[in-house]
Amino acid sequence: PESRIVLHGLSMGGGIVLHLSDKPMNGVKCLIADAPTPGIASFFENVSGQVFKSDGEAVARCALADFRKQTGMDASDFNVVERIKNGKYPVLLSAGSEEHLEELFQQIEQNNPCDTDIILLPGCNHGNGMYKQTEMYQQKIKEFIHKNV
Repeated sequence: PESRIVLHGLSMGGGIVLHLSDKPMNGVKCLIADAPTPGIASFFENVSGQVFKSDGEAVARCALADFRKQTGMDASDFNVVERIKNGKYPVLLSAGSEEHLEELFQQIEQNNPCDTDIILLPGCNHGNGMYKQTEMYQQKIKEFIHKNV
């Protein structure tokens, strides 16, 4: 109970951290979602499009159908904006400016009943901000943790 835990995830891990935002967890003080995937369906769609190019949409449909078959759940049910509406923790959202996650971050910020901080790292793309803008990135995380832990 006296623990002071920060959950931090990158990419799909960032999406998972946000999916936990509405769960009461002993000792958890805040969440950091780095370049978070907004949901499982969008993850399948994005990756399929990048890997399979023109066949990406068909591959994503098959993968999502298989996900539904294997889990009995629809991947579209996993949506961070819906989960954050019952959020229990302050959240730091981080992404590179080249990822274009501003709209998602704005939706999360508007729907999170707790504080939400945002950092967009100039000139960075998916997950590389911590390496390309190290000082800015680390400073924001230190400030956020100091404020919330």
